[in-house]
Amino acid sequence: MRTFSISDILWHKNTFNSQNIHDGFHAIPNLQYNEGSLSVVKDPAGGHGDVIRIYIKKGHYNGIHDHRGAQFYTKVGSPRDSMTLTYDVYFQKGLDFVKGGKLPGLYGGDPGCSGGRHSHDCLSTRFMWRPHGDGEMYAYMPADQANGFCDKKGNDCNDAYGISIGRGSWRFRTGQWDTISQHIHLNSPGHKDGYAIVWHNGKKVLDVRNVNFREHSNLKLEGLYFSVFFGGGSSAWAPTADSHIYFRNFIISKESHLPHLVG
Repeated sequence: MRTFSISDILWHKNTFNSQNIHDGFHAIPNLQYNEGSLSVVKDPAGGHGDVIRIYIKKGHYNGIHDHRGAQFYTKVGSPRDSMTLTYDVYFQKGLDFVKGGKLPGLYGGDPGCSGGRHSHDCLSTRFMWRPHGDGEMYAYMPADQANGFCDKKGNDCNDAYGISIGRGSWRFRTGQWDTISQHIHLNSPGHKDGYAIVWHNGKKVLDVRNVNFREHSNLKLEGLYFSVFFGGGSSAWAPTADSHIYFRNFIISKESHLPHLVG
């Protein structure tokens, strides 16, 4: 259970409608897919309440349009220069992480910064898992970053796709709930003074400064980018067995501190 100052919370989602999950998230129409992958089930760890389950079929990665995962956007209140996203994720026990895959993060501006699509009018900061469950932030943002940014350990700047930030700074587990949080503070346009902070199970694991997230002030954070799939764009990323990933307790808040965990 998390406790917040009520004034900090912008959005909280922990009840799920099995009849129409997208509507329950107020997902933006025509910018969503689930192709049989998205459902509401009981907590795999035996806890109270229902959770979201993503089913990804053996051999299916982002390039196969059937049971490949799910994706949608949820706009939260008014656009902001900073937001904190927190949620719980559970990888089924023994899941093979293969080469990696995408996890929910924040988005800004127009939806669509993913899959190699870059624009001055959008940004995204999804999480990724990598081999062995190594975690990272995977951002679509300008290529023009501070000197030395791309040379830092765990960072990988890719002109064609997203920028990996802090790869290996934490590790996702299987068969247990993990709590993951990201705080994004956008830069002042023309200055590389943005920053990102990540917490994993209550521990600060990443604090990245001098980030250039945007080039103009009209680009602001909008809300949740729910994106879950294996990939990568080739069969080398595909799961080696039918795989399930579970989610619960989504919170978007204003402040840059870690939500206080109790109980």
